[in-house]
Amino acid sequence: MESANAAAGLTPPERLSLLRGEIGAIVRWRKADSGEDFRIHLRRDEWEVVLPELVFGGKRCERPI
Repeated sequence: MESANAAAGLTPPERLSLLRGEIGAIVRWRKADSGEDFRIHLRRDEWEVVLPELVFGGKRCERPI
């Protein structure tokens, strides 16, 4: 199974606690919906992407997450 590592670039707000994490949406992408210039780079005809909803706040943590 392949997965993109977009989460590696996520930096949570400095010293805030994660209050809640939920699935905000699941988006289905199709190769046919992409521009022709990008189609040659796509490895699948269809794929799904989970878009999380992360809520940070509350008391500040003593150390970053």
